[in-house]
Amino acid sequence: MLRIPFALTLTMICCSVMSAQQPNPQCPTISVIGPAGGINPGDIMNFSARTKGLVPSRSLFQWTVSNGAIESGQGTRSINVRVPPNENGGNVTATVTLTGLPNACLVTASEIAPIASIPPQDPVDIYGKISLFNEYARVQNGVAAAIANPTSLLVIIREAHSFGSFERTRINKIKDFIRTRLRFPTSHLRIITKIGPQIQNTIWLVPPGAKMPE
Repeated sequence: MLRIPFALTLTMICCSVMSAQQPNPQCPTISVIGPAGGINPGDIMNFSARTKGLVPSRSLFQWTVSNGAIESGQGTRSINVRVPPNENGGNVTATVTLTGLPNACLVTASEIAPIASIPPQDPVDIYGKISLFNEYARVQNGVAAAIANPTSLLVIIREAHSFGSFERTRINKIKDFIRTRLRFPTSHLRIITKIGPQIQNTIWLVPPGAKMPE
């Protein structure tokens, strides 16, 4: 019976363990490059994969995104992602996995890209204490602007010292005027009240993804 010296056996075991712990030289590495800055809601952001090492010709770049939709590039090194139009801030994480490699290889990487926060635009109108008839005219102008921008939300902010029965009745009359006389959908309308040191009303158009005015 052949006897293998103990020292030689120990050396063979150690070498086997060290070999198992080393990276597979047949596995490439991968990283993802995203946009340099924040991308506006509704726009396109691009992600690209960079590899080091041998990539077989049969390999595909399998992408997933945490937010938005992949519009083009699935299976290739670069994808275009459409940011949701109603997002305001937040992030999109793109993850790519390289397929078609030996079974021992799991090559994947991710990158996080920010979505820009859109500030509200300038108000359509600002006015103080006026008659109900004159306010109807100002509100009608705001509704006309909202109809010309159908994706925007019409926001009316009413600031006053207090909101008693008189102010609540006036708000209801304005809502009824917008709904029945102007036939503007209330789903696209917000009336916000706030206590303040002055009597002031502002009319805003808030595009998709923009912050609500304060």
